[in-house]
Amino acid sequence: MVNKYLSDFSTVFDPLASYSSHLLGVCASGKKYIGKDYRVSVVAEGNNIINSLDLDAQLELNNAGVSSGRYDCMFTMLPNYNKEIFDSHIELKTCDTWIDTFRFCYPCKKYVFVATDTIKYKKNIVETIVDDDITYYIIVI
Repeated sequence: MVNKYLSDFSTVFDPLASYSSHLLGVCASGKKYIGKDYRVSVVAEGNNIINSLDLDAQLELNNAGVSSGRYDCMFTMLPNYNKEIFDSHIELKTCDTWIDTFRFCYPCKKYVFVATDTIKYKKNIVETIVDDDITYYIIVI
């Protein structure tokens, strides 16, 4: 997916790093990965993988919803509250609210979001993927 939609970029930013699948996918595509996550265990696991495999990547502990920065492009999978378990202190937002927040906090030339729903960004859906009865929309802005 990174090569398909972000082929013109050498570095990919991910504000919701999660457990290393994004990190490994971006690095496997030959691009540098910059990720953030609010969970200490996620960052520790990711940094262990980065160091063990000598990957061109960096991962830092940070609450992506309140930090900011400029990047060329962003790729991330938005939270799926029906499938994933989140800490009780995490504010539950719609996919559209997450997209709006990230576009405001992180100005980029291009965004690729994997989301389970959208109302506001329906015209930006470029692909639909169904996996285990869950429909994911690839939104490109």
